[in-house]
Amino acid sequence: MNVQVRSTPAKPAASRLAIADCDIHPASRTPHDLDPWLSQRWRDHAAQFGLLRRLGMEQGPAYPKSQPNASRRDAYPPEGGRQGSSPAFLAEHHLDPNNVALGILNPLGTGQGVANPDLSAALCRAVNHWQQEVWVAADRQGIEVGMVELDHRRAGECVLGYFALVPELTGQGHGRWLMAQALARAWRPEVTRLSVQTCTLDHPSALGFYRAQGFVAVARTLETFPDPRVLGLLPPDAAPQVPLLASPR
Repeated sequence: MNVQVRSTPAKPAASRLAIADCDIHPASRTPHDLDPWLSQRWRDHAAQFGLLRRLGMEQGPAYPKSQPNASRRDAYPPEGGRQGSSPAFLAEHHLDPNNVALGILNPLGTGQGVANPDLSAALCRAVNHWQQEVWVAADRQGIEVGMVELDHRRAGECVLGYFALVPELTGQGHGRWLMAQALARAWRPEVTRLSVQTCTLDHPSALGFYRAQGFVAVARTLETFPDPRVLGLLPPDAAPQVPLLASPR
């Protein structure tokens, strides 16, 4: 019971203290959301044996049944899915009302506690990749004509992992529009560094394009790997600006 012991006139606060939530539980909408980052071996393993965990319970989580997945009953997103699977609802329901400025993400239902250590490691890697953002640009017919991948896995940094536009739309200013959309989503308040990597296998104009959008070259490295054209993974006429030094298989 709360008791008002002294009448205190309300004063506007000079500042509002922020909260660092050390145990935020984001979740995928369904367990199969991690499948794109799991090898076929582990997908088959999970389908046949399930995720056997180091818990003394045959089924169900180790949390009180009144708090499934350690969440409140009203934590289910209105559009459906598991608790923590909707970033927008998580912000509306918890982060914004409580002024959560910092958070440590601790995804549930992943590799933690899985009895098979190799499967546990595979699931943890899949969760890390799942947290990357993928945005697509579609035309009026709904056909995807561009794609952007943003990697926020490292604190304070965003990596533009993938930036692509169909060849038919290059050279018409659409790339600048797509980059503007990518930058608007990449520069979150906590991000202090945005980086992108390119190589000689990229479009010949890629480096100049990135520089024109404000990127500055900071490092150059030399990497070697089997030519995918020689291995038959790409057609022989791919990346014509790169010499083909062997006969394709």
